[in-house]
Amino acid sequence: MNWVEVNNIVLSNSWQLLTQSLVEGNLFRVSQTWDIYPQGAKAIIAQSLTNEHFEFYKVKSFYPSDDVKILDLTIPTDLISAGFTSRYLVMKFYSRRQFTFNWNITVEKLIV
Repeated sequence: MNWVEVNNIVLSNSWQLLTQSLVEGNLFRVSQTWDIYPQGAKAIIAQSLTNEHFEFYKVKSFYPSDDVKILDLTIPTDLISAGFTSRYLVMKFYSRRQFTFNWNITVEKLIV
């Protein structure tokens, strides 16, 4: 098992595409750095789930931390049986303060 980098981005307050496809993985590791501690901010990660008729987003959020986060983005079995697959991941941050944190996020996926 190895961790492989998916993307490394500086978060902004608009949605940013991380990857076009997540078909190979369910577990993701997130590490963070910043120039100014993003107090009161949170990161939002949204996973697009689609089938032939619908698209919706499975959303998770996390706060600034020196700890590495493990995100489980496994698609529930009832959605898999309904034909849903993961198409892409997007991220942004939310904060009431309007200044730049230079909040850098590295996302890796587990390859088994």
